[in-house]
Amino acid sequence: MIRLLTLICSNDGNNLQKDSDNSYPFARGFDDFVTTWPPSTNTTSMNDDKKDRRKEYYIDPVTKESQWEHPNSMNNKSSSGRKATNGGQVQVLHILIKHTGSRNPKNYKGETITRSKTEARKKLDEIINELKDADDLETTFRRIAKDKSDCSSGQRGGDLGMFGRGAMQKAFEEVSFALDVNEMSDVVDSDSGLHVILRIA
Repeated sequence: MIRLLTLICSNDGNNLQKDSDNSYPFARGFDDFVTTWPPSTNTTSMNDDKKDRRKEYYIDPVTKESQWEHPNSMNNKSSSGRKATNGGQVQVLHILIKHTGSRNPKNYKGETITRSKTEARKKLDEIINELKDADDLETTFRRIAKDKSDCSSGQRGGDLGMFGRGAMQKAFEEVSFALDVNEMSDVVDSDSGLHVILRIA
């Protein structure tokens, strides 16, 4: 989900407020995740646009920078097999399998999760084994995410977009940044459930 704001142009986005736990309320968890994006490459200040005082623009919830351009139009993928810098950001796909002990034991459709953590681990292990045998890992990962992930990002092939440090739960963040581009993780355990992660940039 992209956080799109239609605001007075003189507002540069720096009024975003963190919760008391120092996190942005709209990027707290995977079920309510707002994709973060790289800093704007547009050097023109929001205040310099005198013609359009109510124009849609986009705010990066990590850097709090603003840009006119839709983030999807920006190409931030690194070449295959290289470490991606992207201004300290990464892009990953993930598949989330929830269990009864998950922080919010419901899937993105609102259905209550009844599987145990052991059952969730078994299901994710089966998914990982299928991915390991894939001829085209990213394509297969996106297909399985859409079919089996309990996170709403599954409908985008598990794509969480670009994000920097501090935007995700710690365990998820550490694995995401430790992976090489096109490298897949083993099982990652977070408060949201069990994940497998594929770094793509």
